[in-house]
Amino acid sequence: MLAGSKNLLSLDMGSVKSAFSAVATCLNNVGPGMNVVGPVGNFSSLSDVSKLVLSFDMLAG
Repeated sequence: MLAGSKNLLSLDMGSVKSAFSAVATCLNNVGPGMNVVGPVGNFSSLSDVSKLVLSFDMLAG
């Protein structure tokens, strides 16, 4: 699940590091991730498809 979500998000975000941290943050229900979704960022810049993938990850986690 982590690899599939990370791959989908990396297409939208452009950075594998940001995508991995966003998925890890949502799966584990922990605090902020890194880069785009870091402490001074948020998920609002992501597309609707990315938000749906991350919502599914939150439910699965």
